[in-house]
Amino acid sequence: MEKSRQFKTFYRGLALVIVLNIYDMASTLYWCTVAGEATEANPLLYQLMLINPALAVGFKTLMVLLFTGLMLVAAQMDIKLAIRGTYLVALIYLLLAGWHMILPLLPAILAWTVTP
Repeated sequence: MEKSRQFKTFYRGLALVIVLNIYDMASTLYWCTVAGEATEANPLLYQLMLINPALAVGFKTLMVLLFTGLMLVAAQMDIKLAIRGTYLVALIYLLLAGWHMILPLLPAILAWTVTP
């Protein structure tokens, strides 16, 4: 794959990580604060959410910016490794997004499996 195409693939993956991260935070805020039906699984973010949800959002935003910066530097050194790392993180966030989509259906699924 030529260099310019590799960088396009990398930037798409980075954009996907950012978008999925925003979705994850929005879903977490909804389920933990508005719906009150879940708790944050990450212990650090959980503590920040207890203090003030804005702290959790700020911290998560800072971590995404740090990841983005590190990946941009890594891409200059080894684009193939940066692509793999970025898409691995994107896969993790895709799984989290799937969990956030299944969460509202979970009571119905559990009720259906338990019912005789």
